[in-house]
Amino acid sequence: MEIKIHKGKKKKPLKIGVYGQGATGKSTLAKDALIADIEGGLNEIDCESVDLVGASTEDLLDFLRYVHKHHKDIKQDTIAIDSIDWVEKKIHAEICEEREVKSGSINDKVLAFGVGHQMAMARFVKLFDSLDMIRDLGFNLLIISHAKIQQLNDPNVDQYDRWDVSLEKNIRRYFREWLDILCYVNIETFTVKQERQ
Repeated sequence: MEIKIHKGKKKKPLKIGVYGQGATGKSTLAKDALIADIEGGLNEIDCESVDLVGASTEDLLDFLRYVHKHHKDIKQDTIAIDSIDWVEKKIHAEICEEREVKSGSINDKVLAFGVGHQMAMARFVKLFDSLDMIRDLGFNLLIISHAKIQQLNDPNVDQYDRWDVSLEKNIRRYFREWLDILCYVNIETFTVKQERQ
């Protein structure tokens, strides 16, 4: 094999994740994208979207197949999913329905230990592979998620809490590695200390 050394940056569309608490304006960052609307929170945003509220994960994959097939007709340079944590909830619900898990939890003992999580990860890998094919066509990807408080056990400092992507830990780790950029959106909060008179 011949080894070639490359120098410099290589321009490629970005895979961007945006997460934050509810009502922080995450969806407005996607207003210029073509949005797969999973949760139905785009009513007040002037944007182009595909209504996938209540749809299956296969419907989401159909949307990506449509983008792949008609990519030359799509005027946006970014495809967005709003939101990936709602996709995860849908994946969990579908696994439970397929496996007749009445509790609705992929952690139920009806499934062998870890099987529900393995099935969910396989479906996420399929989704992210499909998104990579969209990126290869020249589209940026913007993936929106809600945030949840996660406890962090860092060996260099004392244990602390932080906001993190609201996904199950193995999928969250995979998602973080898959992205080029992960951004946290927050509402700026100010406090004023008043002294008693």
